[in-house]
Amino acid sequence: MGLGRYRAAVPEDVTIQTHRLELGAAVRILFPGRSHVQLIHSDMRRALGEGTDSLWRLAPAAYRILERTVLPRSERVIAFSAAETDRLRALGVRAERMMTWFDPALFHPDPDVVVAPCDELS
Repeated sequence: MGLGRYRAAVPEDVTIQTHRLELGAAVRILFPGRSHVQLIHSDMRRALGEGTDSLWRLAPAAYRILERTVLPRSERVIAFSAAETDRLRALGVRAERMMTWFDPALFHPDPDVVVAPCDELS
C-alpha cells in the first residue's frame, strides 16, 4: 500500500484527505494525531443494500464499525449526497455537504455560448 510506503514523505503540517472510508481508517493508524478530512461520495444507505456493486453490501456491519471509528475522529466529514449528509448528521456526525457539479454560467468551453446558471440540485 503506497500510503504506508511513502508516509515518511508526507509533511507533518498537511491535512490528509481520503475518499474511501477504509483509507480513512488506515490514515488513523499510519498518521495518528494528524489532521484528516474524510470525503464520502456515495449514498451509503443505497450502497449497502441489494442490487449494488459495492463490496460493502457484503459486510455492512464492518462498514458501520468503520464509520463509528473514523468519522468522529476526522477534522471534517464532507458528503456529496444530500441524503448521506442527513443520514450522517442523524448519527451525530458533523457532516458538511458539498456540491459536485459546476455552474455552466461560470465555466463553459465556448466563450460565445451563454448558459443560464443552475439552481442547487438536491
